[in-house]
Amino acid sequence: MNAIPKKTTLRFVKQQLKHKENAQVTLLTFKKDRKVILQKEQTLFKIIEAGYANETFSALSEQEAFKLLKKLLEKEFPRSHQIYCQIV
Repeated sequence: MNAIPKKTTLRFVKQQLKHKENAQVTLLTFKKDRKVILQKEQTLFKIIEAGYANETFSALSEQEAFKLLKKLLEKEFPRSHQIYCQIV
C-alpha cells in the first residue's frame, strides 16, 4: 500500500491502469474508514464509493470515470493530503 500526495492521485491512477485490461485501485484515508474503489474491466469502469455516501457508479467510459473520481476525491477526502493506494 503506497501513500501518495492527493494532488497527484489522478495522474498516478491513470498511469497504473494504462496498460491493464482488468484492474482495481482502492483509495483510502489515513484512518482507512472511507474509500473509493475504481475497477477497470476492458474499456468500462466501475466506481464504488464507501464513506460519507455509499454509492456505485457502473458502465462509465474512461473520461466519465476520471471526471467522477476527481469529484469523489474532493468529497471523500476533503482534508487529506496523503491518500493510501492499493492496486490489485
